[in-house]
Amino acid sequence: MTALDTLIQTLSRLPGIGPKSASRLAYHLIKTDKVYNQNLAQAIATIQEIIFPCSECGSFTETDPCPICSDSSRDKSQLCIVEQPQDVITIQSSGAYTGLYHVLGGAISPLDGIGPEHLSFGKLLRRIDQGSFSEIIIATNPTEEGDTTALYIR
Repeated sequence: MTALDTLIQTLSRLPGIGPKSASRLAYHLIKTDKVYNQNLAQAIATIQEIIFPCSECGSFTETDPCPICSDSSRDKSQLCIVEQPQDVITIQSSGAYTGLYHVLGGAISPLDGIGPEHLSFGKLLRRIDQGSFSEIIIATNPTEEGDTTALYIR
């Protein structure tokens, strides 16, 4: 297998990237300047050393606790439960929510072998027991798995 084939195959493993998109990306990287490719490679190589789950909410962060959990101006009486760290970013971008988050790390999906024990429900229950939340928002995705997860939480 050539270096180009390896790159295309590796890129096609990214979510939403099929063989054609992977091929376009690979050829783009070949034509791009060396410094950009080195910076990209360095960012990818260090991502798992620098970015990790927040010990409080489970969202991805470079500091612990994350900036949201450590922000004293946040409404600590509200907790928004989401499936993935990307969901936190989506809700934050609206600017409408100022409470805290809890990231489950996925959704219950029996067909994929993902049960409640694979998600951070234990940590969620501890947070609810220790916190003084007056409002808990279940913001799972509008899918069968998201609905199943929301029902389990209730």
